[in-house]
Amino acid sequence: MSARCVTGPGRLVVLTSCLILAGGGFVRAGETAQELLQKAKDRYAAAKSYECTVKVVIAYPGETYEGSGKFMVVAPDKLRIENKSTVKNESGSLKSESLTVSDGSELWVSSKTDKGEVVTRLDLTRVKAAVTDTTFASLYLPIQGILGQLDLSVKLYDFARAREDATGQAGCLLTGTLKKDIPADLKELSERLGNVTPKLDILIGKDDSLAYAFISRDKEGKEVERVEYSDYKFDGAIDAKLFSYTAPKDAQVTDVTDRVLEQLPRKAAEKKEK
Repeated sequence: MSARCVTGPGRLVVLTSCLILAGGGFVRAGETAQELLQKAKDRYAAAKSYECTVKVVIAYPGETYEGSGKFMVVAPDKLRIENKSTVKNESGSLKSESLTVSDGSELWVSSKTDKGEVVTRLDLTRVKAAVTDTTFASLYLPIQGILGQLDLSVKLYDFARAREDATGQAGCLLTGTLKKDIPADLKELSERLGNVTPKLDILIGKDDSLAYAFISRDKEGKEVERVEYSDYKFDGAIDAKLFSYTAPKDAQVTDVTDRVLEQLPRKAAEKKEK
C-alpha cells in the first residue's frame, strides 16, 4: 500500500514475521488452504500489538511504485505507517515520504515531496456509521492489520494450496481466484474503484503460520503488485503518542470525509431514507 486509504486486498501494506504467537503452530503436510488461512488469522488475532518493516512494489501502466517503511498496529484500530517511496515513469522519478496515523476515530495521511506537504483527514467514526461492515473493512484494512487483510481475502477469493515456495523462506503458496458470488456491497465497491485483481497469492510461513507476502495478479497471471513483510516484533510497548497527529501549520489540509462517503455503498437503512 503506498499508504493509500482506498485499496483492494493487494493494495495494502501487509506484513511478515519470524516470531511465534500463542495459538500458532506448524503447517502440516495435509492441511488445506482454508485451514492454513484460519491458522494465520488465529495467530494475528492473538496479537495485542506489533511492528514490522514492509516493502511494496506496484506496476502501474507506464509507471512503477516502490515503497518501504515501518508499520505499527495496536489492536483493535490504532495504526502508524512511516513510508518512503519512489515513483518512476518515462518522465523521470519522484521521491516522497508519507505518514499515515489513526487513533481509531480519525485517519490522517501526510505526504511530503520537494513541492511541500499535503495532509488529508478522514473521520472514521462517520464513515463506519454510514457504510456496511464489509465495505469499511475492505477500505481501511491497515487499521485492522493483517487479520483484516486475511478476512477480506477469504471473502473475495477461493484459495487452493499450490506448492512449497522457493523464495528463501519456508512457506506454502496459496493461489486465489476471485469469487463469482462475492458480497453485494463489496462487489459494488470493487466495480466502482476497479482495484480488485482477478488473482491473489498469499505466502504463509511453513513453520510459523504467518503471512509473508500478498501478490496480486492480472487475469493472465502477471504480477502487478507485491507486498512483503519482515522484522516483526509482537506485543512490545509502543508509545501511545505515535498514534496521534497534529497537522503542521503550513501544510495544506483537506478533509475528504464527505467525498469518500459519496463514493461508498451505504447501509440499506440509509439507502431507503434517500
